[in-house]
Amino acid sequence: MSGDDRDMAHDAIVRQLEAIAEAANRLDPETKAKTPEIEWHKISGFRNLAIHEYFRVNQSIVEGIVINYLPQLRKAIERILDRQTDV
Repeated sequence: MSGDDRDMAHDAIVRQLEAIAEAANRLDPETKAKTPEIEWHKISGFRNLAIHEYFRVNQSIVEGIVINYLPQLRKAIERILDRQTDV
């Protein structure tokens, strides 16, 4: 992957992480309380960083989020959605 492609991929991933964070911010506190293993405040913090201090969001930060946090967040969201369909 060339440098330009890598930069475009990085920007696209950051944009998707911003969208995830925005959606997470809209979850009601009760829903968030049911998934205490998720550090919701860190998701909000990343969104603020990515939007207001984007120059600080580097490749290693993005890789760390994708590898270390997204799988756990995905599982938590799937559990939230499963609970909603059970009601």
